Parts: sequence; C-alpha cells; structure tokens
Amino acid sequence: MSLFPTHLILVLATAALGCAFPPQASAAEVRVGVGVTDITPPLGIPLAGYYHERGADGVLDPLYSKALVMESDGERAAWVVLDLISIRRGITDRARETIEKATAVLQAMLHNKVVPPSLLVTANCILVLPGVKKFAVGVGGSGGRGPMTCRKGKNFSGDEWSAPAMYTIGGASAGLQVGGSSTDVVLLMMAPSAVNKVLKGKIKVGTDLTAAAGPSGATSTGSVGGADIVTYGRAKGLFAGMSLNGATLEPDSSADQRLYGKAVGAREIVLDNAVQATPAGQSLVSLLERLGTF
Repeated sequence: MSLFPTHLILVLATAALGCAFPPQASAAEVRVGVGVTDITPPLGIPLAGYYHERGADGVLDPLYSKALVMESDGERAAWVVLDLISIRRGITDRARETIEKATAVLQAMLHNKVVPPSLLVTANCILVLPGVKKFAVGVGGSGGRGPMTCRKGKNFSGDEWSAPAMYTIGGASAGLQVGGSSTDVVLLMMAPSAVNKVLKGKIKVGTDLTAAAGPSGATSTGSVGGADIVTYGRAKGLFAGMSLNGATLEPDSSADQRLYGKAVGAREIVLDNAVQATPAGQSLVSLLERLGTF
C-alpha cells in the first residue's frame, strides 16, 4: 500500500488552480487548508478474497485520507485522495498464474524423467522459475520469478511439502544464452545449510552457494559433486542441466503479500507454516508429494 505524498497533492492542486477559479480571482486572496485523517480499518475486519474468510490481524502501513481545500473570492474547490485499500484481482492472479506455470514445468520435467530419482528423493527444496527472460544477447542479464517449496520436518527431510514462497532470479546469463527468448529453470536444493541461506535473503549462486548442472536421465549415474544446488533448464521444449553461476536469488516479499494477503516472509512460509497454500500452490505441493509415483 503506497501513500499519496502530500507534496504531490499540492502540485496537482496548483496545476488545476486555473481551472478551479475564474481568471479575475488571480489577484484576490487565496485561502488554503489541508487535512489528513487515518482511515485504517480496525483489526478483525473481514478481508475479501484469498479463498477463505479471515479477519485482518495486523497493519503493514496505515491508510490515510488527505484533503486540500482552496478558496478565493467566494469560490471553493477541494481535492481528496484516498490510499489504496484493495488490490485488483489481476494483480493477485499474476502470482497464482506464475505458480500454475511452475507446476506445469515441473510436471513436464518429471514426466520426461529428466532428473534421476536419486536426486528427487533427496532434494530438500525445489524452486521453479518459469519463463526466465534474457535481457540481452551474448553476455547479458535475466529476470524472472517463481515459487519455492521445501520439505517439512527436521532438516527439510519429511514427505510433506510447504506452501510455496515466491522468489526472483536476476543476473543469470551464461546458462540462458542457448535457446529461445526465455528459459524455464528448475533448481534442486540439496543441503539444509543452503536452504537456510536462501531463506535468509539474497544470495549469489557460485559465490554464496555452490551449484552444478544437473545430470539427466532416469538411469543417469552422473555426480553433482556435493553441490548445494543442482540446476536444470528448458528451452525450445528440451530439458538439460545448465549453469547458473553468477545468478542472484532473492525472496519476493511483495509477491508473497499479494498471494497470501498479508506481509509474510519466506522463512515464515516455509518453516513456520504461517500460511495455507492457495489452490494453485496446493497443486504444486500435491505434485511433489506424489514423487514416489514417477
């Protein structure tokens, strides 16, 4: 929720002054008044959407109503600005669509048996980034976002998976130079210590964590050499191991807030089970919990 700055109200009002008052008032006295009122709803007020009834349990930023009134020669004009108190459905839909695309990417990877079962059953977390875009040809950057879900239980070793937390990727270049304009990226996190670093905040692959291009094929005996992260990419319909050294991964707190309707961090989502998975997120979780059937 962003607050409408008072100085911007004054600028807009000044620009509109000529329309509000007739020309002959320009030499007359102009009286100006401003006011701000806190319109933050009380805690417990029902919140719409997010698939289930719930009341507001906290305030991220207060909401305000701001007014500017100007009077001159008997003419009066007022401008009132209200802070955003709702989020358009399209904004939350984009976060859900990202998870749906991620589920489709992971399902295709599992169906094609790209990843050796020995890696799947030992992965602590899986991060799926559908449609990561290249910013430039040759040595360039990239950007995208997607959901990460982790095994529950001690050291991320249980059979159940958490609700997804959203992440962004940036700075990936070398591994995305071959193929189309975008690449689907799947990261398997193989060590609890790596997961804790990723949950803590922004990390750089190859610097903060070791990474290896994943071996392919259901019968592959390829080794990942004890890497923290094993990476795969799909371009032009084909999955293959890929390098993401130099890429950055960072929790996307704004996407999590849009998705779950409240301020919540990746660590709270994954470790504390602070939210319930949305229907889109549950589809991803259910797919992973059926890993034994692939």
